[in-house]
Amino acid sequence: MSKQTAVDYLVKELGDILDARFIKPMQDLLIVNAVNKAKKLEREQMIDFADNYVDNCVIPNENMAIPTIMDVPNYYEQTYGGNNESN
Repeated sequence: MSKQTAVDYLVKELGDILDARFIKPMQDLLIVNAVNKAKKLEREQMIDFADNYVDNCVIPNENMAIPTIMDVPNYYEQTYGGNNESN
């Protein structure tokens, strides 16, 4: 079973809020295209983040252990500029 992405969550939440009867066909197509683009961008962003973390923070060694310069949450904060959650 795959995990739900942030884009999938947002689509579900907005779907619960918006009533499809009030969306015109052209708006529906624009929404689908925007969601698909957001999913593609999210995937690329996650892959880039993982690659960059390994390149910049993981120190290879002979024992196959993975000591790091910085933990993942701190690297995320450094990369994306902090916590943008609304309360």
